[in-house]
Amino acid sequence: MQQQPTLHYFDMMGTAEPIRMMFKYHNTNFNDHRITEQEWTHLKTTGFSEFETLPVMEIDNNRLVEPFAISKYIAHKFGYLPNTPMEMYMVDSICEYCCNINKMYMKMYEERDIEGMRRCCMEKMPTWLRKIETRLERNNNGTGFFVGNNVTLADFCVFQMLWDTCLKPGKIEQCGTMVSTNAPKLMQWHNRMMNNCQCFKNYLETRPHREC
Repeated sequence: MQQQPTLHYFDMMGTAEPIRMMFKYHNTNFNDHRITEQEWTHLKTTGFSEFETLPVMEIDNNRLVEPFAISKYIAHKFGYLPNTPMEMYMVDSICEYCCNINKMYMKMYEERDIEGMRRCCMEKMPTWLRKIETRLERNNNGTGFFVGNNVTLADFCVFQMLWDTCLKPGKIEQCGTMVSTNAPKLMQWHNRMMNNCQCFKNYLETRPHREC
């Protein structure tokens, strides 16, 4: 009997979150193991993670490392990757853009720069949102998904960034109007993603509180 996949992670700025989201959207069970600092101090010396980084995914009798590589593996496994080189570029480029936004927030979070995070959200986020919405509009005039006619890894990477920086409980009260004003089609896309899959929606509405 094949072992249930296990995701081991430090949950900083959602590096493992697109992976979790794909499992939930696909309605596939997995073990969600948040590693403590004490555990990690020991595991790092054992060769548990090839590059001494987290997250680590144990799946298909393999141990995978590096979050974007893991995300692409899971997306390929679940059919969330496109078929052509150009479409693959469209997925990768928007994912990298969202990853860079996450990294900016992560740096400020690690430095406890709360004012910087607030200022970044209010001053820079509207421009970022408009750019992301423009990319969405390149596919079916923004009425569907980011690439092609079906959900792809691009949708999960954008959703994670948007949700964790602007639209999750505790953020939407401050940033929800900013999103709907600056990127109305992006907000409509967000609502479609939320309502496309009940398992996905249930996860977002009940997931444990995380610091960032």
